[in-house]
Amino acid sequence: MKKQFLTIAAAFAVTVSTAYGQCDRLTTVNHDKFTGRSTASSANYIVVSADGISGVAFLFIQGDKSLILSGKIYGPSACVDDKAKIYVLFTDGSRLTLANQGKFNCERSFSHFFFSPERSDILTQLRTKTIEALRAETAKGSVTEEVPANQANDIRETINCLLK
Repeated sequence: MKKQFLTIAAAFAVTVSTAYGQCDRLTTVNHDKFTGRSTASSANYIVVSADGISGVAFLFIQGDKSLILSGKIYGPSACVDDKAKIYVLFTDGSRLTLANQGKFNCERSFSHFFFSPERSDILTQLRTKTIEALRAETAKGSVTEEVPANQANDIRETINCLLK
């Protein structure tokens, strides 16, 4: 199941390098005809995996007053602790930590909410710097992945598109 999901997600992953301004390829808007509300998000899962088995798959979703990182961690365990973290290493050597704000689960789910996105120092880093690697924790260990340059660009540009 784990390999199957990453393979399916990888098939739909955003992998083509882009210049800023190609938001149509990176993001999508879904309209709810019952409520009249619209939600913008990544157009596809961004899958960071060297082997197609372990790694991280995630989406960014624009909420009313927040930007949400919603992801799945494919590591040593299917369980993700409520205190799990994703560590981000940038190419300039700086780092940041994203704490899971979801509950303990065994569905591989990880969530992080960026409230007041326009004032978020963390989002400023993600919008302006290039990610080199990610380390994501599960209940029984972690998985570390190098982030290819085209995916690092897509991550940065997706966030910029959603926060326009």
